[in-house]
Amino acid sequence: MNLSGQLTTLRQIKNIGQKVLAAYLNVSVATISNYENGVYQPDLNTLCRFAEYYGVSIDYLLGRSTHSASASVSQESGSSMELREKIFLETSKLSADSLHTLEWITRLLADYEITVKAVSPASYDSKPLPQPAPSDKTEEPGP
Repeated sequence: MNLSGQLTTLRQIKNIGQKVLAAYLNVSVATISNYENGVYQPDLNTLCRFAEYYGVSIDYLLGRSTHSASASVSQESGSSMELREKIFLETSKLSADSLHTLEWITRLLADYEITVKAVSPASYDSKPLPQPAPSDKTEEPGP
């Protein structure tokens, strides 16, 4: 993917508008649009600020690397970005109904602030679950 495509995709993955990005970079919205449409190329300083903002390497922005994480970004952050990229690219193939369902699930998770954490098997209690005591009474089915 070329630079303009990378910039557009990363902004969409981060779910921000051009106005927010322009404010961060201290440039106009028209400048962001021109970068994303390939009209202009950002200078080196701006390219570094894009990479920092998105947590990716400059090589990734330029299409010279398929690994998005920069050396200064932690592995967890890089993995998170790669996951967001994959989700973004995969959801573009979904039907309208599937997207609606996915949006509903996402809102539900956000409402309840559910965080998925990896649990190692060693952290499970090895004791078996208690079984209910057998009942002496047998209930008759109702009419």
